[in-house]
Amino acid sequence: MIIIRKKSTESKAWGIVLILAALCIILDIVFTAIGKPIFANIPVFRMVLSLLLLFFAVNALIKGEIACIFFPLAFIFMLLESWIADLAGLADPNIANNWIVLLGAFLLTVGTLLLTSKSSKKVKADCEFGSTTKYVDAASFNDYKCSCRFGDYHICFENADEYKGGGTLTVDNAFGQICIDVPEGWNIDLDIDSNFGDVEHPSEISTDGPTIRIKGKNSFGEIKIRYI
Repeated sequence: MIIIRKKSTESKAWGIVLILAALCIILDIVFTAIGKPIFANIPVFRMVLSLLLLFFAVNALIKGEIACIFFPLAFIFMLLESWIADLAGLADPNIANNWIVLLGAFLLTVGTLLLTSKSSKKVKADCEFGSTTKYVDAASFNDYKCSCRFGDYHICFENADEYKGGGTLTVDNAFGQICIDVPEGWNIDLDIDSNFGDVEHPSEISTDGPTIRIKGKNSFGEIKIRYI
């Protein structure tokens, strides 16, 4: 069956965000009491959206995915830019051009990914800034790991009739696309943590065949799982 597992880090991230929100409320009450409210000019929808973006950033930070924090922080800055300018005493509410802010977030994300990408002897094949197709022999398939950075990675299985089950495919995708062709009749145990990305999988699956576990993480990319 397909199983989507919730990560405990999400609870921790929500806990941190709610604590920060409570501190903001307390600060606002204190400063309002002395006649200097600090959050009065922020629209409610911008505040709520900023808290949601902050959750994504904190969640990524807790999991050690540093590259995933820059875009949420950039969007938070754009949402609260006029308030930040007012708080800093700036006459112009437009501190920076939005495209410059997004470009900075993009460069920081790419640079961090390149610096933190780790090579491992257990990684059998990688795809960076290109296109790769990998054929995995199901007869000997036990544990296969792959990573994709700004590329297109296609995984196919050969000798599907000889697969006994119990194999694990671990994927690590960032700003790329991984397409996994699963032989029809196999069960899929899916455990992918996706941040600002998309994971597509079959809505109906077999329940009688051998099981393949597909796990890993997806950041700003797309993972497609399909039956063939």
